[in-house]
Amino acid sequence: MTFKYQNKRRVAFRFGQIATVFLLFVPLAGCSDIKDITSEMRAEELARKYGDRLSVDELGPYADFTREQYFKHKCETEAGELIYKTVGDVEGILQMRPRDPRDYFQRLRVEDVPEDPWGHTNSDARSPWGPFISRYRFFETNKALPDLKDDWKRSVFSSAPPRGQSLYWRFRLGSQDGKDYFYRRVGESVGRPLVIEPIQRPESRFGYTWREVRDKYDRHFGVWGGEMRVVDLQSNEVLAVKRGFFDARYEICPKDKDVFYTYDFVSKVLKPRPFEPSASGKPGEEKRQ
Repeated sequence: MTFKYQNKRRVAFRFGQIATVFLLFVPLAGCSDIKDITSEMRAEELARKYGDRLSVDELGPYADFTREQYFKHKCETEAGELIYKTVGDVEGILQMRPRDPRDYFQRLRVEDVPEDPWGHTNSDARSPWGPFISRYRFFETNKALPDLKDDWKRSVFSSAPPRGQSLYWRFRLGSQDGKDYFYRRVGESVGRPLVIEPIQRPESRFGYTWREVRDKYDRHFGVWGGEMRVVDLQSNEVLAVKRGFFDARYEICPKDKDVFYTYDFVSKVLKPRPFEPSASGKPGEEKRQ
């Protein structure tokens, strides 16, 4: 009797193990499906929050498209670069339109989508001059007031914030002061500090700007388009355009975007005049290569 009871316990125990493994295995096998469903639900919520629903008749050629199919279509037919003209020996760049410096990722976490989410990066919004000043002689942008309650601004203005009533700032490398400063785009320590100075009028001949581009179909499917343009400020000629897309599933195209993508595109069009960032001397007197 005891022997049979022990066997029953052993069989029951093994059955319990099998049942437990089975119960654990079933949800795990469907995790990717659950993730896709969750992503689609979030995408639908964002699309409704930031868009307008169209009827089947209003959708026209896109009536049978899913959100994923529409996004893929936009990427294949409209995303990419168009460079009409390049210019050499450029010394300075004007950022014509600064971006909102609030944290990009934190905003997305709470479904606060910034304007042009495809083109937005924290580095370009908070310190756009970074990759430019080690390649161009100066970088100019609209003036923004310092706010010591904001961590990113406090780090920028900790030494000597610009003063005066000027409308623009110029960023450049100053003269050597015996200290080393690391500029990521140079990849080495440079013995010249960052100088920020107020100016009344930009000197740059060329600049770049950005905008969000959305039509009624984009708004229906939860897709955001963005454009960056490189402009001749004297003639208002558009020298190049880069366009990309962001969808409510947090996908982007083209996928070549990184923290330097603005500089990489602008410098393809506006070739910087070579200079040695570690050279001494006043701005404009750098050793030419």
